[in-house]
Parts: sequence; C-alpha cells; structure tokens
Amino acid sequence: MHNDEKTRLSKLSDKLTDVVLEEADPDNWPGAGKAIDAHTKQERGDRYWCKKNAATTLTLFQGAYAYRPANAWGNARRPP
Repeated sequence: MHNDEKTRLSKLSDKLTDVVLEEADPDNWPGAGKAIDAHTKQERGDRYWCKKNAATTLTLFQGAYAYRPANAWGNARRPP
C-alpha cells in the first residue's frame, strides 16, 4: 500500500468514526425519549432504518480499520 493510500485510508477511518458515533446514538433516532409502545408506525419504521444505517456504517468503518497501516492508531489490534 502506498503512503498516500495509507493517509487517505486513515482520514476515511476518522470520518467514519464520527459518522458511526452520530448514527449509533439512540438519542438521535426518531421517537427518542418516548416509550416503545408510544411510537407511531412511522417512528418505528424510521427508527429501524436508522439502526440499519448505523450498522452498515459500522461495517464500513470496520473494513477501513482492518486495512489501516499497522501503526496508524498506536498499538490497536486488528479486528477479527
């Protein structure tokens, strides 16, 4: 892997980290703060979509993280 690719991959991982943290936060999902049985059909559907989107973004992050340069994040271990 070339140095410019390592740098770009590291920057992408940083961006994806921010996105994962935002998307995976339940306080940002539709219907946050409401009891589950108080959600509307629309809120349930949107909430489900938000969860799936967060999971997909996490998968992208894990892929970028797996191919990071060995020393990009200190002694961090490669995920399984």
